[in-house]
Amino acid sequence: MKVSFKTGIQDGSWDELLAVWQAGDQIERFVAGWSNDHLYNPFYPTHSDSPQAFDSFTLLAGLARETTRLRLGTMVAANLVRHPALVARIAVTIDHLSNGRFDLGLGTGWHAQEHADHGIDLLSVGARVSAFEESCRVITSLLTEQETTFSGEFYRIDGARAEPKPVQDRIPIVIGASGEQRMLRIVARYANHWNIDDPGPEVLAHKIEVLERYCADVGRDPAEIEYSVQFWVGDTVDGLRDKVVALSDVGAEHAVVSLRQPDPTVLEAVAEALADV
Repeated sequence: MKVSFKTGIQDGSWDELLAVWQAGDQIERFVAGWSNDHLYNPFYPTHSDSPQAFDSFTLLAGLARETTRLRLGTMVAANLVRHPALVARIAVTIDHLSNGRFDLGLGTGWHAQEHADHGIDLLSVGARVSAFEESCRVITSLLTEQETTFSGEFYRIDGARAEPKPVQDRIPIVIGASGEQRMLRIVARYANHWNIDDPGPEVLAHKIEVLERYCADVGRDPAEIEYSVQFWVGDTVDGLRDKVVALSDVGAEHAVVSLRQPDPTVLEAVAEALADV
C-alpha cells in the first residue's frame, strides 16, 4: 500500500508548510506529497473566516526545489480557474524544477463561493464536466504531441507547440472523481491515477467495478490506473489503520492522508500507524 500526505494551501505559513514537506521527504514510508487547489478554504463557513491561501502550483514549484525524493502534485487543480494550455506549461515547468517528480492532479472544481467571488463561472454540473473533458484532451495532447489543434465548445487550440516536454516520459494525470455517469468514464480514458475521498469499502468496491467496466469499453487495462483514497487526520491517527486496511481489501492501492494542520509530528504518527499496511 502506497502512503502519501496532503497539506492544505490555506493553513500555515511557508515555513510551517516547508517543515512538513521536508520532514515527509525524510520519511521513507511516504511516496508523495500533495497540495489542494482552492482560493478559499472550503471547510470554513464563510470566505471571511478562511485563512490565507497560497497558489498551489507556485507553492509546489518552491517545494520542488526544497525536497529531493518525494513525488509531488496537485490533488486536485480546479479546472475552470486556469486555461488548460497554461496548466500544461505550468506542469512541465514544475516537472523540470523537480527533476521529473511531478504528478498533475485535475478536477472539475466545485466550491461555488470561491468561483463567484473571483468572477469565475462555475457552470452547470453538466457543462463543468464537458469543459473538464476538453481540458483533459488539450492537456494530454500538449504534454505529449509536437503540435496541438483542438476545437471544442469551451476551448480552442490552433497549431500550438508546447516545448520543452517533461523530464519524465509522461507526467502522470491524476483525476479526482466519484461521478459514475461521466466522470469515471473520463478517468478510464485519461487518468494514470484515480483519487476519491474516503467512500467506505462498499461504495469504493462499487466505484471500482464501474470504472473497470468503462476501462473495458475504451480498451484500457485497469492496471494502468492507480486507485487512491483520501483520509483526513487531525491531532491523532486513531482508527486510521483500520480504515486503510478495509479499503485496501476492496482495491485501494494508495492512501493519501490529508493533514488538518501543518504538523510534522503527525506525519511521524501516520507513518508508524501504516508501517505494515
